[in-house]
Amino acid sequence: MKKQLIAGLSVATIASILSVSTPARAFVLSFGTDGIKFDRDTTVKFTFVKSQGKAKSTLGIFDATGTQLLKTLFEEEAPADPEHQTSEGPNAWLGTTANLKGRSTVDFTFAANTVYTLGLFGTLDGATMPTMFSTSSLNYGNSQQAVFDSAGGAELVSYSGIASSYQSGKDKLAAYKPVLISFEDLLGGYWGENGGDFNDFTITAEAVPEPLTIGGLALGGAWLAYNRRRRQSQAN
Repeated sequence: MKKQLIAGLSVATIASILSVSTPARAFVLSFGTDGIKFDRDTTVKFTFVKSQGKAKSTLGIFDATGTQLLKTLFEEEAPADPEHQTSEGPNAWLGTTANLKGRSTVDFTFAANTVYTLGLFGTLDGATMPTMFSTSSLNYGNSQQAVFDSAGGAELVSYSGIASSYQSGKDKLAAYKPVLISFEDLLGGYWGENGGDFNDFTITAEAVPEPLTIGGLALGGAWLAYNRRRRQSQAN
């Protein structure tokens, strides 16, 4: 039955299905230090990678003004894993998925034509830290506190020279590829203005294809495989 269904589909029909179901690249209006915005409702899968810093941090999704927390994505139990709560070595203050209160992967659906931002907040030695936003204009002095398509630099090594090169993950997200996002949790960084390592909290973001996209591509692939086998049979 499946073979008959595939065989009955014309080239034009398959082409039509693929044209509708192939992932479009235009749905991402912005995904970087200028904000997050899509032209249709879009689900994004966020995955925790690591944290590296003495702060106990929480990452969430905020509204365009940065005043309303819409969803908590990841929250740490402690500043770092127990074995990494030290200032010595390359793994100093390293936090892994074992240090999270909840899941390491979280989905969020962004509403069409609505501006959002990511925000990192927490405590350092018991003191509340100001929220650092992925949208630079929301930070004091328009400071860039996040890099896109990058995991930042080495611990306590300034990343300031190239941080501005990683201001957008728009193209990669539109291609349904995971985008690295990494934060500097101190305003201006450890060494003052624009002197951060940008590795204090690192995640990935990946757009989730719509069901029609997945089904259409699967059907198209099945037809192409069937057509290839048919041509080989005729040749023999």
